[in-house]
Amino acid sequence: MNICEGTLILSGFLFCIGLMGLVMQRSIVKIIISIEIMIFAGIVNFTVAAVDFPIRSGHFATLIAVMLGGLALSIIFTLYNSQMMDDRNVNLLDRGDDV
Repeated sequence: MNICEGTLILSGFLFCIGLMGLVMQRSIVKIIISIEIMIFAGIVNFTVAAVDFPIRSGHFATLIAVMLGGLALSIIFTLYNSQMMDDRNVNLLDRGDDV
């Protein structure tokens, strides 16, 4: 087994851990951490793929990593925004004595 196969196995393992955390967790912080682990696995995959790229400078892997980071930030912003919308819909004047 060469170094590329080992890193791809590591990346698949990280992706599976992130996916399992995404499915099993209910806390928004743990879900975001799971998403970040999955994105890191994708970054590792693209970095390994850049080794066989004709230009060996890694610009392609860096570009993909930046795009995946932006994707992570947009997911985090969407989750945070939906959480804030749920908190704004709470009626603080309602005493709960509707009979």
